[in-house]
Amino acid sequence: MTFVDSCILIDIFNDDAQWKSWSVEQINQALPRGLCINAIVYAEVSGSFATQKDVSAAIKRGRLDIKDLPMEAAYLAAEAFKCYRQNKGQFKTALPDFFIGAHAQILSCPILTRDPRRFATYFPDVQLITPDTNS
Repeated sequence: MTFVDSCILIDIFNDDAQWKSWSVEQINQALPRGLCINAIVYAEVSGSFATQKDVSAAIKRGRLDIKDLPMEAAYLAAEAFKCYRQNKGQFKTALPDFFIGAHAQILSCPILTRDPRRFATYFPDVQLITPDTNS
């Protein structure tokens, strides 16, 4: 299973001129192993749609499985956020990337993303599929 970051779906949903074709290609390559997101990604991509029904239909068409965020992942996200703050991170509340990274780590699945910085720093054991690693 591959965890799909919101930036990939936003590329596709918003017809991003620079990234849509790469994102579609990566989704198609990962599809046989299964694709998943969580409520955090769902919320982040929802801005691309007029209604919840439209979001849910797009998620279903994309054959994305929505996984519930387990408490173990929430705790891991909090631990990563503590490290972020100790490293002088500017945000005061946990960022979506921490929940996504922790969830992918708990599921033992790679993250398909174009924005690997926080994932690589705070979840180094999670495999990342990025433009730099999978051109």
